[in-house]
Amino acid sequence: MKYLDPKSYLRSAPANSFDVDLCNRLAFSLAHNTMNGYTEFGVGTVRNVTVAIPFDVFVSIKQRRVQRKDPDWQAVLASTGQPHYLSA
Repeated sequence: MKYLDPKSYLRSAPANSFDVDLCNRLAFSLAHNTMNGYTEFGVGTVRNVTVAIPFDVFVSIKQRRVQRKDPDWQAVLASTGQPHYLSA
């Protein structure tokens, strides 16, 4: 059995200022929600607003397959500088 660290496959370029700012906002939100007594939640962004999302909402959402030409996937590739692994 071999352990592959998934972080090395998610990013192929150094973090830019947007990534640093996003991680800072998510960590700030997570810490403050936890200190306020909230449990069983995750944080994320919805329409550029940082929100707390209950775990049962995460579990109830059907798995979404990302299409090659999906604007969300193209934004990920553009912001991280990753090559287009999916061929036409």
